[in-house]
Amino acid sequence: MKKTIGVLVFIILLLVLFFPYQGEIYKDGGTKLYSSLSYQYVEFNNLEGCKKSKLVFFKPKKDYKYFEDLLCKKGDSESSSEGQLKNITPFSYSNLTDQKTQDFIKNTLAKYEISEKNIDSYFYYVDYFNDAVEKEGLTKGGFKEIKNFSRDGDYPLYLEKLENKNIDFMGTNCRISSFTLFKDFVNVENFTKEVSQVLTFDEGAINNFPEKIFSEKDKEKFYTFFAGISTPLVKDKQIHLKNIKKYFKEHNIKFNTKPGFSVISMFNHSDLDNVLFIGHIGVLLEAEGKFVFLEKLSFDLPYQAVIFDKKSEVKEYFMKKYGDMTTPETAKPFLMENDKEFGE
Repeated sequence: MKKTIGVLVFIILLLVLFFPYQGEIYKDGGTKLYSSLSYQYVEFNNLEGCKKSKLVFFKPKKDYKYFEDLLCKKGDSESSSEGQLKNITPFSYSNLTDQKTQDFIKNTLAKYEISEKNIDSYFYYVDYFNDAVEKEGLTKGGFKEIKNFSRDGDYPLYLEKLENKNIDFMGTNCRISSFTLFKDFVNVENFTKEVSQVLTFDEGAINNFPEKIFSEKDKEKFYTFFAGISTPLVKDKQIHLKNIKKYFKEHNIKFNTKPGFSVISMFNHSDLDNVLFIGHIGVLLEAEGKFVFLEKLSFDLPYQAVIFDKKSEVKEYFMKKYGDMTTPETAKPFLMENDKEFGE
């Protein structure tokens, strides 16, 4: 009997000492930190340049930052991406064809708590496009200055190569690629019952994903967030802003992005069916004292990461490329940052 009790006491003691009483999962890419009375164990899942894991015994309890400083500062990828934007001039871009630039963007996204799954989904289609077009006309590595501000960017015609890759999948566009990154940080309710006509091609692409990246709920959020918004055929921007705010209120659309990360969308006014729709969209990240704008130009055009020194340059960039997308009867395109007018 005494022997049995002794064994039980020993087992209980082991459990008390070694069973993790606390487990924390961080949104930087799925990092897990487990703590017991005798040890702490951290496992970095997504932060480039971090050693995979670390086990620490019999030390005072440490926080996440302790392990990040211990394991990430000396990583090759982390150190190699530090200061990557230092000598980059504004209005420079990358097509994300090289590993170093991809790692820099992945690290930056992770710091804004974009999930590892969403980062992987985003870059799956970056690589899908770049491989399909055989990187023709794309940046070879790093960043280069934008020379052409036309909507097609003076890129080659890629349609044939994309069709050869997959005749049923036209690729992703700005809405699909951006939503992949911000979908966990926007609340959308009262889903629309039908897919808006302005999203016909988006629906076709989503239904034919070679790699499924949207859940059924994601799709409902997507189709509601990007639906055309009814508005009168007037040029008064304030009327259109009022209708956008009304639509957002009806669907309880609210953003919960971290400071330094925002969604930049350009609303266009259609005189064919009197609606406002998001004609172009991307995500804006603050990094190394600059701004990085991630976009997909169109279904058959590349991904770009564009660098700016000032936020006002983002609007300048949009207007250079898309400012003429209007008619004598419609309002000029205007920008929103999350749910507010850009610069408000």
